[in-house]
Amino acid sequence: MGLNTERFSHDPLSRLLLRVLCVTLVAFLLAILDVMPIFFGQLSFIKPDFLFCAIFYWAILRDRFCPLFVTFLAGLLLDILSGGILGAQALLLVATQIIVSRQRKFFTGQPFAVIWACLSLAVVTINVVQWMIFSLWSWHVIPIIPALMTALATVLVFPFIAPIYALFLKALAIR
Repeated sequence: MGLNTERFSHDPLSRLLLRVLCVTLVAFLLAILDVMPIFFGQLSFIKPDFLFCAIFYWAILRDRFCPLFVTFLAGLLLDILSGGILGAQALLLVATQIIVSRQRKFFTGQPFAVIWACLSLAVVTINVVQWMIFSLWSWHVIPIIPALMTALATVLVFPFIAPIYALFLKALAIR
């Protein structure tokens, strides 16, 4: 006996749960991608923050598909995989999602350049806050260059991955 997909097509709650499950899976995959090295050697610390980009963009487009608990769990997975302070990135991602989703009216109808500029400001802010948290946690000032390079890599990669995130949400919205 197979999965009865007809039931999902008529029940709005089931469709929403299926969409949230898909977003959760993708968020977890992005958290894993965030800790995988892209470059090796001296440049291994340069990694775009794919999960941050997704949370930021999804909060603008369809925040109901990515509930706060999904963002928190994906951030917690990122904290565990990266060996960081448990809950630090999770809370920063949740804060970002709350702030951005409350500004949805501002972002609606804005050109992509405005969204990109706001993401740039947000990712630099989040990376500097993370740097401060990690410096305080370790009781010494750690180098800020990796945090700034991560922010720069995220800003540079966003125009290329934002359409992919948008298509993913569009595919989820189709009946």
